[in-house]
Amino acid sequence: MRMKGISPIIAVIMLIAFTMVVAGILASWATQYVKVKLRECTNAGLWIERATYQSGNNKLLLVITNTGTIDLHGFTAILTYENGTVIKIPSNKTIAGKETETITFANVNGDGLEIVDIVSKECSVRDTIQREYIQGLGG
Repeated sequence: MRMKGISPIIAVIMLIAFTMVVAGILASWATQYVKVKLRECTNAGLWIERATYQSGNNKLLLVITNTGTIDLHGFTAILTYENGTVIKIPSNKTIAGKETETITFANVNGDGLEIVDIVSKECSVRDTIQREYIQGLGG
């Protein structure tokens, strides 16, 4: 007696059906994930209350308030200099919702520093401060 497998057409149909089921599951999960992330990020915000440059030890201290209701983890300071140079310095600091914290960035060159942006890694909320408002640099 000869053993037969499934026909190639049936195999292709089953493979396509399996792929569609997996794609449907992934699409459903991704949609829910994005909706949750968007909802969370609408409750996020940053405000630089004060910025101080310490020329003696090349540190930039930013006093930042999380104006939102969710905790923000991880920040990047984006330093823009008058010659067009842009330097990004990461920080792993966490600021709870409605709380204020000081983040210290070391090895910052204050010469020619024009603009400091602080950006949250999670929700991409940001705030900017210009040279004339940074204590220790002044206009």
